[in-house]
Amino acid sequence: MQNKVLEAMAMEKAVVTTPKAVEGIQVQHNEHLLVEDSSQGFSRAVCRLLNDDRLRNELGARARKLVTANYDWPTNMKKLEDLLQA
Repeated sequence: MQNKVLEAMAMEKAVVTTPKAVEGIQVQHNEHLLVEDSSQGFSRAVCRLLNDDRLRNELGARARKLVTANYDWPTNMKKLEDLLQA
């Protein structure tokens, strides 16, 4: 599930997700995406994004920036190479 969240974020999409789906991803609620744990909260968050172009665009832009800085292949391969050489 985390890969799907990262893919959407990389495409600069505003994301609404559950806490479980972002375990292990260094994101912040209201900064990179919206995190809700109830069906009512999830519904409100989706409606909020549909009605707020600015918020939707800002979340998407910050999400993409986070993914490209921390979760792209070259960055992760470098970390793996460093671990293997240690």
